Amino acid sequence: MKSWLFTLVALVLMTGCQPVPPSDNSVAEDPAIVLPSGWRWESYGGIEVGVPGSWEWGTADSPWCLHQEDGPPAPYVGRPGVVPMIGCLATDDGAPDPAYSIEKAGTFVWFSKSLGRSAKPVVVEWDRVTLTRAGVELRVQAPESMRDAILDTVHTIAQGTNGCPLTHPITDNPAWRPGSQARVESLTDVTAVSACKYGEGFLVSSVKLDAGAARNAVAEVVSAAGSGGPDSSRSCTKDSAYGDGAIVLEVVAKQGNTEVVMRYDGCDHHGFDDGHSVRTLTHDAVKPFIAGPNRLATYSGDLDGILSEPASKQGSV
Repeated sequence: MKSWLFTLVALVLMTGCQPVPPSDNSVAEDPAIVLPSGWRWESYGGIEVGVPGSWEWGTADSPWCLHQEDGPPAPYVGRPGVVPMIGCLATDDGAPDPAYSIEKAGTFVWFSKSLGRSAKPVVVEWDRVTLTRAGVELRVQAPESMRDAILDTVHTIAQGTNGCPLTHPITDNPAWRPGSQARVESLTDVTAVSACKYGEGFLVSSVKLDAGAARNAVAEVVSAAGSGGPDSSRSCTKDSAYGDGAIVLEVVAKQGNTEVVMRYDGCDHHGFDDGHSVRTLTHDAVKPFIAGPNRLATYSGDLDGILSEPASKQGSV
C-alpha cells in the first residue's frame, strides 16, 4: 500500500471514524524526503511537493476542452490565475468526467487556496487525487505510479522552498515599504537573491538566483532609471491601486540581507522599492524574477512588453 495512503488508513484505524484533516495552522518541518533524481520542489502556502524537473508552469483550473484541438498541454504545475469562462460539454451518465481524465485534460499538479469544498482530506476521482492540507488544496492528476510518487513527497513547511517566509508584512499591508537598511545601489558582493511572490495572503511561489545570476539581476534593478511606474493612475481607484500581488526580493550581500519590493499588480505604485527610492520596472530588470513558478498570469496593459515574457507558455491561456 502506498505510504501516503497508509498514513491515512492508520489515522482511521486509530480514531475509529472518518479521517480528520489536519488543522490549517499545523506546520511541520521537512521530513527529509529524498526526491527522485531530476525532480524539483514546488511550494505554495504551507505545503511543499516534489515534481519531475521537466514539468512546466501554468494556470490551475484551465478548462479541459480548451486544449482539445492540439491535445492536452505538457505536464505542468498550475497556480491560481485567470482562465476563460468556457463551459465544457458534459459526458454521458456514468462516463468519467473528461476534466478528471489524463487523456482529455492532461497531467498536472494544481495548487489553490482551500475553500472548504470538501470535509475529506483526500478525495480520489478517476485519474485525480485531491488532498487538502494546511489550508491548501492540492490536485494531482497523473498516471497512478507517478501520482503516488508525487503524493509521497507532500509535507507541510515552516518556510518556502527558497527561504521565503510563508507570510510577510506586505500580505497584510500592500503599501508596506522596507525599513532601515542599505540602499540597493550600495550593495556589494551580492551572492543570492530570492524572489518571493505573495498573493492570496501568503507565499504562492519563489525563485532563487545565485552567484553571477544574482549579481547581474541586482545590477539591472540598480540601472532601472526613473521614479517608479509605469502606472495607470489616471483611471485608478483607491481600492485597486496596489492590487493583490507583489514580489519581495531578499538580497544577500556584504552589507547584510536587504529587501526590495517589486510591485506590478494593481494600477498604481509600480516599481522596485528599497525603502529609500522607487525605480521604474523594465523588461530586463523584472525578467529573472518572473520566471518559472513566478510567472505572471495577468498584469496591467501598461506593463505589456515589460511583464509579457517569459510568462506566456505552458498550461496557461
